[in-house]
Amino acid sequence: MPYNGRLAGVVPDINNSKRIDEYCQKIYNIIKDEDNLKKHLDESITLFEQIKSKWITDRGQKFKYAIKDNADFTKFMPTYLRGGNIKDVINDINDESLRGTVTTVKKDRNGLFYGYIKRSPSDVFIHQDDNPHIRFYDLVGKDVVYTTTESNKFGTFREKIKYVVQDSELKK
Repeated sequence: MPYNGRLAGVVPDINNSKRIDEYCQKIYNIIKDEDNLKKHLDESITLFEQIKSKWITDRGQKFKYAIKDNADFTKFMPTYLRGGNIKDVINDINDESLRGTVTTVKKDRNGLFYGYIKRSPSDVFIHQDDNPHIRFYDLVGKDVVYTTTESNKFGTFREKIKYVVQDSELKK
């Protein structure tokens, strides 16, 4: 049976103190033996590396950093562990709009606007071709709601701005 990351079965509701105590005792009984603890830690590390690798494969290389702070990765991991449909999770994640602040706007050699939206670990690229309905000339410093597009022929991602956040929305 492949290791599924569950040492003592399904985690009970945290508010049921009797069941939580029983669950913790099961875990303690399993890991109090040093060899058994090492075996389970090694299996857990291997499993985490598999999940991380699948995440990067499905999302792309730009998603290999900052996964510890990524709510989408936190949603992806248990779905993978439970054998759920990770394609549905990826589609849900990709459908979600992102929000950020435009930090830079310039013109390329063809006279078209391009720029960057601040995002960790690296800013994301926007271009006038992908956003013909946006007035780039007054975009710097404004919050925008955007989505990630497929990579282009050069293997980079470009963002499509859904809309510029109005001042009244910022006050909410």
